Amino acid sequence: MKQIVALSNLSCQHCADRVTKSFQSLEGVTKVVVDLSSEIAEVISDNIYRLEDYQASLSSTRYVVKQVQTVE
Repeated sequence: MKQIVALSNLSCQHCADRVTKSFQSLEGVTKVVVDLSSEIAEVISDNIYRLEDYQASLSSTRYVVKQVQTVE
């Protein structure tokens, strides 16, 4: 399953790396690609996650999940 996650407060590659690592900690996630310029993460996973799930994985950061869209 592919989900597009819109984020805010990303400003550097370190930010993108932290988001990637946080999202990869979710069970079943096999791939995370973060586009820093658009503040969008593409997540490939065996599971469908809600906005709150993604935000919880970022709880120790200042990044905000604005929207999650599931792509069929």
